[in-house]
Amino acid sequence: MVEKNQKIRDQMSKLDLDGLLISDPYNIYYLSGFQGLAPEERESWILITKDENYFFTDGRYVNQVKSEKLKVKSLQTKLVTPEKTIQMHVQMIAKKEKLEKIGFESGNLTYSEYERFKELVNLVPTDRLIVNIRKYKNQDEIDKIKQACQIGDDVLKDAALIIKPGLTEKNIAQKIIQLIEFHNAEAAFYPIVTSDSGSASPHYNTKQSSRKIQKNSVVLIDFGVKYQNYCSDITRIFFIGKQKDEIITVYQQLLEIQKSTINRLIVLSEAKMIDKFCRESLEKNGLPNFPHSTGHGIGLQVHEYPKISSSSCDTLSKNQVFTIEPGIYFPEKYGLRIEDTILMKENQLQEVLTKFPKEIHLI
Repeated sequence: MVEKNQKIRDQMSKLDLDGLLISDPYNIYYLSGFQGLAPEERESWILITKDENYFFTDGRYVNQVKSEKLKVKSLQTKLVTPEKTIQMHVQMIAKKEKLEKIGFESGNLTYSEYERFKELVNLVPTDRLIVNIRKYKNQDEIDKIKQACQIGDDVLKDAALIIKPGLTEKNIAQKIIQLIEFHNAEAAFYPIVTSDSGSASPHYNTKQSSRKIQKNSVVLIDFGVKYQNYCSDITRIFFIGKQKDEIITVYQQLLEIQKSTINRLIVLSEAKMIDKFCRESLEKNGLPNFPHSTGHGIGLQVHEYPKISSSSCDTLSKNQVFTIEPGIYFPEKYGLRIEDTILMKENQLQEVLTKFPKEIHLI
């Protein structure tokens, strides 16, 4: 925690800030280990100043916080009440420590919340200050993501045994959730299980589907595991029965492109160049472009930084974890996507953490 705090204070110094008010629940967990039950209710806040760390919560959690060992050993817990609001607490600390400029998370604090604060203290917007620090994982975070990936591999191995004609996509998704929970983990998001023309939609909503698997279906499964709050993400394709040669050929082309994109990480560190390489590889093979990023960071959230897209400013480096997931989509026909979770190591070397086989799966 000391290292994280120092990184934050270094950024505060660069931005000429006297304090940083943290409202994003993921960032609060990252810094304190605290999790409430309803983050949308603003159950907690953190204020970091040049010398102190303050944690704010209400009566529902104050005893819990005091009894638990949070990550911030020097955390000062403050009770938020109707008579002493978070705004009042921050105002009092600002006066005591002479905080002239307090940064806030512009991507999280609502406008109405900002309006209430600005009457009492001088708030300055910051953009992804902690999120950018979260791009770099420590060994504990990496170990948890690796375990999430291992569970995902085991779950997919078992789920593959039940895929058959007549089952609904939703049946398979629910089975995946059950298998994840059997491993004392939880689904990072509701699994995407889609087939045939539905697989041509990158973010298909399986919850609303009643579609059944057919004799010659193309089945796309995209899901993630959350283990001790850290996520994995994987996508694999399963072919039911005999497929047209065209589909098998396209899949083999996509697989080679996905593998070559991963291998390209050794020589390309700019995320946007990885994205460009992947898309140009599709074009060279006469295949259509895809309407999503080539990859995304993963950690406490399924989608975080770095972003691997044409507009990304991120550089890929050691201890970042992200996905590589090119897709090929033919509207009203079928779609294919292959996704792995990747760990960047020293000297631009990479480790594929999701190890479920990618060769053609015929059922």
